[in-house]
Amino acid sequence: MTENQATDTAVEQGQADARNILALYKASQAARSSDERDEAQRAVDEYPSSVQVRSAWTIYGEPLQAAQYRIELAGGGPASWIIGDLTNDGGPYDARIEAQGWGTPAFTITLDDDEREALLWFVGQFIIEA
Repeated sequence: MTENQATDTAVEQGQADARNILALYKASQAARSSDERDEAQRAVDEYPSSVQVRSAWTIYGEPLQAAQYRIELAGGGPASWIIGDLTNDGGPYDARIEAQGWGTPAFTITLDDDEREALLWFVGQFIIEA
């Protein structure tokens, strides 16, 4: 696989994740019964492979406070994830999807307004302010 093919495949993966998250958002908004809401939430909960946070630089011995998050969506090649910064209260400040193919650098997927709104909603399902 050439570098261009790996990049193209990673772009496709990242765009597919954006579309899937938008569909989850719309399904959640459209859910009326408790069974529909439970089903929509279960689909959201099962989507990511992992949810991780990391701290900012801190003086040694002081408590660590999460500063950034990463939600892994697809591992391997291509890989994709959501990454962003956290507010001082621990909630999501921003969100972007990044993707990477085998042997290629990671890059940010371009999102439209609806996808960005859905992405922040999705992140809020996992990253909750303290």
